[in-house]
Amino acid sequence: MWDLSVPGGNDHDFYIDTVVGSILVHNCPVGPKSPDEFLEPTNPAQNPPNPGELPPGYNVRVMGSTGDYPNGYWRITNELGQYLDPSTMKPPANVSRALFRAMTPIPLP
Repeated sequence: MWDLSVPGGNDHDFYIDTVVGSILVHNCPVGPKSPDEFLEPTNPAQNPPNPGELPPGYNVRVMGSTGDYPNGYWRITNELGQYLDPSTMKPPANVSRALFRAMTPIPLP
């Protein structure tokens, strides 16, 4: 991650040219904002599994700290890139967006 702070003027929107095209960036000094409908995680804090213990095509994504996850959190994705509930190893189905967000990130201890 790079600090792309832009000094002066309170105009922090700018474009970054990449190989695939230009990306609009808005630099904001505030960390990630909690969704209005944030629910407490349904899974207890735990360390992520070793990627070698997961089925082929599954991945573990470890994220840094946020206001809701002060120690950070992790998520598992399947071969289709879907976030999984680690208690079932399946994507949550027929649940609200808020409940989905409570079931898939796992707090780090």
